[in-house]
Amino acid sequence: SGTSLFTIHRLNFLTTHIQGCAKAKYLRELASLNDENINYLGIEIREEVADYVNCKAKEENVDGNLYVIGGYSAESLLPDITRCVREKKDVKIRALHIFHPDPWLKTRHLKRRIINPSFVRLLETHLPQGTAILLQTDVAELHEYHREVFEQNSKRYKFTDSEKHVQPCFDMYMKDVLTDRHRAVLNNGGEIFRSVLLEK
Repeated sequence: SGTSLFTIHRLNFLTTHIQGCAKAKYLRELASLNDENINYLGIEIREEVADYVNCKAKEENVDGNLYVIGGYSAESLLPDITRCVREKKDVKIRALHIFHPDPWLKTRHLKRRIINPSFVRLLETHLPQGTAILLQTDVAELHEYHREVFEQNSKRYKFTDSEKHVQPCFDMYMKDVLTDRHRAVLNNGGEIFRSVLLEK
């Protein structure tokens, strides 16, 4: 799309949050801490929310390295984003965050989950080698579902929740910044389940 192409032209290194970034408070915080020429791209299906984030980013003076695309799903945009990146030699997708996706707990809604066999194929087909993929949820059943989907469907990625791999990756890309959902869960005594995908 023209929107993602315009955005990609402004980026050097790109960290993308693809699962409904909402008001993107944590992305705005990461953008304000930016000291490595890293840029942040969020995807939010609700256009009015994306517009709000982009206005807030301008107010907070982080619009130079943060942009949220509204009105599209991650599935529809990811191929377009990666195509734009391939066309620009000075742009690299550094990391992709899938944080607190809708768990769709009812059996009849399971097919709506963003992590599914077709999405695994999408990642394998379009993401460049070396892209860090971070996953986070506060739903234990969803965490195990993610493990199962990748173990059964991915030839390229190995799912792991071992702190040996998870902690260094989150330290590098999250810089101790927590999402609003993460804070709320911890404040209520809940548990956060983090994982990363390793290339086989």
